[in-house]
Amino acid sequence: MSSEEKVLLRRKANVRSGRLRATGTFILTDRKISFHYRAGRRIDISVESIKGLETRGVIFKKMAVSTDEREYVVYLKGVENVVGLLNALRNKR
Repeated sequence: MSSEEKVLLRRKANVRSGRLRATGTFILTDRKISFHYRAGRRIDISVESIKGLETRGVIFKKMAVSTDEREYVVYLKGVENVVGLLNALRNKR
């Protein structure tokens, strides 16, 4: 993360994408989503590259983030608020 980025949210989360199933830290900045897991590995998704964003599930809510290459399903607390914040960031750009 650059010094110009503002961290808006940091939470423990689980991510699934294809064969990847990982537990780590979800970080939302004003420019990207970052998921840090397993000894320094991470996934970075810029706000501009998000093609689809939705909330799934009834009892156990999760967030689906789609890019041109992949779909990531993120399990974290307060998912509706995170989706709202991400939509606001996407509309701002």
